[in-house]
Amino acid sequence: MDRAGAALAAIEAGRVAASVESRTLDFKRQGRSRDDTARDLAAAAACFANSIGGTVVVGVHDRTPGPGAFEGTDLDPDWLARRIYEITDPPLIVCVQTRTHCGVRLLEIQCPRSPEVH
Repeated sequence: MDRAGAALAAIEAGRVAASVESRTLDFKRQGRSRDDTARDLAAAAACFANSIGGTVVVGVHDRTPGPGAFEGTDLDPDWLARRIYEITDPPLIVCVQTRTHCGVRLLEIQCPRSPEVH
């Protein structure tokens, strides 16, 4: 099982997401607007890119334990990857994929380590 999958299983079992976050894994909720959410996610992706790389999982409340933490997201993965590229300086290329957990649609943003500072 991959690191994000193991963390999602731990949350489902009753842990809060904040307790399983690490230097390479972060959980975020979808915000009130698409653009506010994209800006928040771009900042998180840039932090990982400026460090050792990592994964941001979107659609998980970081302070709610158990299956109730999985709120989901309706963001389009292609739009989000493009938007993160547009609003980071220099532009940051990320891979955004859909993932389902507990029947809820999440997004997983893979942020590679970057040779540039974003």
